[in-house]
Amino acid sequence: MLSDPARIPDWEPGIGSIEGPGGPVLPGRTWSGHATLIRPDGKPLKVNRKFRRREMELLQALPPARVAWRFSFPDTHAGRPTVAGFELAPATGGTRLSITLTWFRHQGWRALPGMLLTPLQRFLVWIKLSRISSSISRAFRQP
Repeated sequence: MLSDPARIPDWEPGIGSIEGPGGPVLPGRTWSGHATLIRPDGKPLKVNRKFRRREMELLQALPPARVAWRFSFPDTHAGRPTVAGFELAPATGGTRLSITLTWFRHQGWRALPGMLLTPLQRFLVWIKLSRISSSISRAFRQP
């Protein structure tokens, strides 16, 4: 499930649909995702045009144990790329999921605001990872 690009909307809340090359899913291939523009209750969701399209590149695929994706916003330089890594391991009574999120910081003087906001960034990353892990758990429980 985590290595299948067609299933990304099941666990990434900000992506509503995927387009990409057909054929086998191999590391190095890239897919394009489109933001969700309608909330689950049917109301429209405002998303800046620059952040409506995301590129997803499969970096590593060792199903079912380890998968890594690189996410970026190709329509803006403001959105920094992130790498989401997933590792599944057997555990008593189920499977243990570990998620790692890595992002690339600005360099030079542009890094200063980011350093000052590090506690807030960590909290927001924790929220994002919680949402992703909840979505993955929910997708695994669905028949």
